[in-house]
Amino acid sequence: MHPGASEGGLTGLHMAQNNADRTYAFLELRSIEEASNLMALDGVIFHANPLKIRRPNNYDPGLAIMLGPVDPNPCMDLPRMGIIRTMVQDTPNKIFIGGLPCEWFEEQVQELLLPFGRLLAFNLVKDRATGNSKGYAFCEFVDTSVTDVVIQALNGRAVGTKFLTVKRALSPGSV
Repeated sequence: MHPGASEGGLTGLHMAQNNADRTYAFLELRSIEEASNLMALDGVIFHANPLKIRRPNNYDPGLAIMLGPVDPNPCMDLPRMGIIRTMVQDTPNKIFIGGLPCEWFEEQVQELLLPFGRLLAFNLVKDRATGNSKGYAFCEFVDTSVTDVVIQALNGRAVGTKFLTVKRALSPGSV
């Protein structure tokens, strides 16, 4: 067992192998249910970097389903825990926000959005070379009924010397 696996809330961790040079780790959890729930954290920001959580190469969902759940528990409410995913799924409620000042950080864009409700997912798109914002983002709210309200309230809104373009990221019927 990994040192400290039973301390600090890591009670589900059975074994961990860490490679500090390449910033990755292999985790083995006590149960299939815990491993499946961990998949819900894919894309979540941890220490300023998005987590990339994957199943092992030899994972067979057909065999795994006989042992337990293969998907995260749908009752897990990550936004209620203050966890906002960075991977915004392609759904009818995915919102595009363009015309953002390139000097804005995630927190500033989220301040613009949070008065409308809790975010399910949010991604400020950045230039890979510089790490600076490209001036647009995608988001989805927990309460999907606010999607149109957000679009109407923010589309065309002046932010500094720019005007926001806010719309559904996908055209109707494309999902």
